[in-house]
Amino acid sequence: MNMFNLLQTVRDAIFPAIMFALMALGTLVTSPKAEVLNPNGVPISSSEWNQTSPDSVKATVKDALSNSENSDVVAGVTNTGAAPYLNLSGSDSAGSIWWPAKGGGNAEIKLQIRNASGSVTGNCTVSSKKGTGGKFETTC
Repeated sequence: MNMFNLLQTVRDAIFPAIMFALMALGTLVTSPKAEVLNPNGVPISSSEWNQTSPDSVKATVKDALSNSENSDVVAGVTNTGAAPYLNLSGSDSAGSIWWPAKGGGNAEIKLQIRNASGSVTGNCTVSSKKGTGGKFETTC
């Protein structure tokens, strides 16, 4: 066996072991996260998280969902165990997340709560108005 064959043998043995180790590390480092989908069906972007309500309150999407009166909505944003998932419904063809205020009321975010298998477990509306407990009013 010459030196070239020995180097090829070592490379053939080490390369798969290194690739497996990198894949295993990626699996361990990447924890499952809650998923919030925008009206277009893709994970919500940082600019969408910061979209403010079109009323005088100017609440952000992240603030409203993270501080909702409904614990399932909050879990959809913060839960590291993946479920529940939130699917937001857009108010216009541009995919705006906030629904405009009607008759001088408050703007709203409309969403579906889905479990790990994808079944709808609730339809909710989160208002830009805070209730008596300091949380954003939510009806499901």
